[in-house]
Amino acid sequence: MKSLDDIRIAEEALATLKGLRTSSVAAVLKELESLSYKVNPTHPDQGDQRHDAWIAVQKLRRELTRDPNCPDGDVLWKDAIAKMNVWRKWL
Repeated sequence: MKSLDDIRIAEEALATLKGLRTSSVAAVLKELESLSYKVNPTHPDQGDQRHDAWIAVQKLRRELTRDPNCPDGDVLWKDAIAKMNVWRKWL
């Protein structure tokens, strides 16, 4: 059985990612940092899906920090949302 905390984290992270795109860059980066800590897998049994979602958030955060107008931004957003959704469904 999957952890109720993990389900809550995944649902909140997915909602945050979906609603975050229209926020200021500073707000986005702050929320992505928070998401990174919340989603970070702490145990091997938390699934590859959680790890993939965490990596996608990390990539998005890194690229937006480097260049807020990065050309791959849209692709990175979609990837982070898709992988977060896969993790949520796995739970």
